[in-house]
Amino acid sequence: MQRYLDRILECTFDPTQSLKIIALDVLGNIIQQGLAHPVLCIPTIVAIETSPEQTVRDKAFKLHQHLNEKHASLIHSRNVDCVKKAYAFQKQLVCENPIVGYAVRNDEGHPEALLNPMYSLLKEKRQRRNDFLISIVRTFDFDLIRCDESTVDVGFCKFVAENLATIDYKSLEEVLHVIYCINRVLSVVAISALHSIQNNAKILNIDMDIINQNKTSQEQASVNIQTFDENNSPHQPSVTMLNGSFMNVSETTDNDIKLNSMLIEGVQKPELLENIEKKETQEDSQEQESRNKDK
Repeated sequence: MQRYLDRILECTFDPTQSLKIIALDVLGNIIQQGLAHPVLCIPTIVAIETSPEQTVRDKAFKLHQHLNEKHASLIHSRNVDCVKKAYAFQKQLVCENPIVGYAVRNDEGHPEALLNPMYSLLKEKRQRRNDFLISIVRTFDFDLIRCDESTVDVGFCKFVAENLATIDYKSLEEVLHVIYCINRVLSVVAISALHSIQNNAKILNIDMDIINQNKTSQEQASVNIQTFDENNSPHQPSVTMLNGSFMNVSETTDNDIKLNSMLIEGVQKPELLENIEKKETQEDSQEQESRNKDK
């Protein structure tokens, strides 16, 4: 029977109702006759207790009660494994939908923790109950600096948190113990999380300063280009239109080049314009005199 135990446990998760019921009945006979170690079966039984089907939950809970009476010290050593198995079972049921750690099964609409059946057996003994609460709260104790998304399952953390929030606590001591366990984890994890956030914020501020500087430089360059375009628009004086006619680039003089640079910078030099006009007038006069002499 040990040889086929893994396949039997897999069949209890099968979506086919008839196969699931048969697998549970076979598993019940195996447990009743002691043909398999209880530690191998308890995670699957706890997972089936979270099923949305009432008949399946009842069968699994009866098996859990039997193991709790006969092998309590053994099965409670696998509490965290049981919670992880329950999460995997819920993940299989909901497919791509978000996984929740509670269900609404009463007319009043109050949420009920999926791990309530398991907790109802654990809370009979104070020490076992406290050990269980400590062990599942410790699932949040991880190094935020060294870990990444591949090592931390956010969905599992959410599943555990919702179960802790909706478990049917019977005394104030249970609630205070959960708060105590959470504070112990926060005293370690929260400090490393704070340092990580502060370091990332500093890096982000440096990156934003560099981006803002680059953006300012680009905006200034854009303003300079726009100013240059406006200064060289048709309604502005142009070197090539000084004499009322177009000039070829090859015919430009040094004064033209200087005038271009002055216009680009937005500086007006009327004296230079007058000098250019006087020089051109003198050249025209000299050409006219030479023509008269030739005649």
